[in-house]
Amino acid sequence: MLNIAPLHPLFAAEVTGLNLERPLDPLTLGEIKSAFARYSVLVFRDQPVTDAQQVAFSEQFGALETTKVGTPGAGGKLIVLSNIGADGRIESPTGRQILNNKANQHWHADSSFKPVPSKASILS
Repeated sequence: MLNIAPLHPLFAAEVTGLNLERPLDPLTLGEIKSAFARYSVLVFRDQPVTDAQQVAFSEQFGALETTKVGTPGAGGKLIVLSNIGADGRIESPTGRQILNNKANQHWHADSSFKPVPSKASILS
């Protein structure tokens, strides 16, 4: 059974009683959208979804951006933030990927600079 519990008086709620491995029914999707509009941040704990399942879940809220060239996951619907390089080794502290990740540690809003900014970011 769907449960939405506020985590703070002003924003954020935890959503339980869902299995995000499958598409949501229209009523549940509507409740999730309403909760997002109210709380701005929704937490879905313990959802061991695959990348494909995360994309399918995310697409229920609208079209997804395609990741830009030069980023891990380029051309797909997911961006990969990691300190592991393409060769499977930990990247150098001065490597481009690490420096990008450090910049992401500061407050920012994904795609806020685009003509049509993102509605949300969905992280796992």
